[in-house]
Order: sequence, then structure tokens, then C-alpha cells
Amino acid sequence: MNYEISALQALRDKLPCKEIWVAGANRYRNPDEDLPADFEERREEHYHALKQPLDAEAFIATLKAAMAEGLATLNDGMPKNPQVRITDKAGGWITVSPLEPQAEPLNLTRL
Repeated sequence: MNYEISALQALRDKLPCKEIWVAGANRYRNPDEDLPADFEERREEHYHALKQPLDAEAFIATLKAAMAEGLATLNDGMPKNPQVRITDKAGGWITVSPLEPQAEPLNLTRL
């Protein structure tokens, strides 16, 4: 029973991002079928349209740099943010002050 639950949870997590796919399913079909039929022949054109480098190492380096920059911004800004506290509980919990409730959307009453 535990194994079945774990397997179903893994399926639930993997299906939406197409890490696994279901034959015959439209929404969760094989991701290779999403590529244009001429993808290999026109690879450079497709990558250019997506503004992505052809070299995987360059793509990864750019991604790592963006992640490092984001983490540095978080690290620099968090101690100065009055809405955030780092407590001593269980090795350092991050506590964020609740936000003020937003106004109810005008269209909500029409529903």
C-alpha cells in the first residue's frame, strides 16, 4: 500500500512537467512529439527564435550565473528586510510577516 501511494505521488509530480508521459494522452503525451518535425534540420533557426545558445555549456553557465545573482540578492536583502526574521528554532527558521489582505476584485461579485 505504501509503495502504491508513493508511486501515485511520483506520477502526480512527474506528469505535468512531462518527465514521464502517457501513450495516447493528449495533455500528457510524448514531449518529443511537441517538437517541430524539421527541428533537427532547422535547429539553429529554432534556437535563435528562442534566444538560446546552441552550446549546452553556455546555456548552463548563463543559468548558473542568474541563479548565483538571485541568491546573492536574497542573501544581501534578507537581513535588511523588516518583514523577515531568522529565528533560532530548529537551526534557523525563516519567519515572514503576513501581508495585508488585498482588496476583493471587482469582478468577483459578478461570478
